[in-house]
Amino acid sequence: DRHALAQAGRRAGLAALGLLGLTLAGTLGYMGIEGMRFLDALYMTVITLTTVGYREVQPLSDAGLWYTMALLAVGVGMVFYTVVQAGAFLMEGRLLALATTALLPLPESFSHVSPPFTDL
Repeated sequence: DRHALAQAGRRAGLAALGLLGLTLAGTLGYMGIEGMRFLDALYMTVITLTTVGYREVQPLSDAGLWYTMALLAVGVGMVFYTVVQAGAFLMEGRLLALATTALLPLPESFSHVSPPFTDL
């Protein structure tokens, strides 16, 4: 129902805000610990959270290595949770649209229009 869709939207929004906050915290952490400029710190945060790990922009100190491991441990879970919540929100919307279409037939004047998501 629409309440479930609203809840899924709130969860997805909060997860996205959490991920954005973690990205900001990761960026600021690299700037503070390693003295990186903003773009380099953001790059390090993004490759860490997405587990790409392409290359470090500079050798990391021991504190930077520990920070990276902590960011990775927290970040991978946060990224996964955000993706799951966004998927749940999208599926709730698709299911609601499908249920609404199935329960409320189109008027005769719209008989040439096919209902959405009939390809499921």
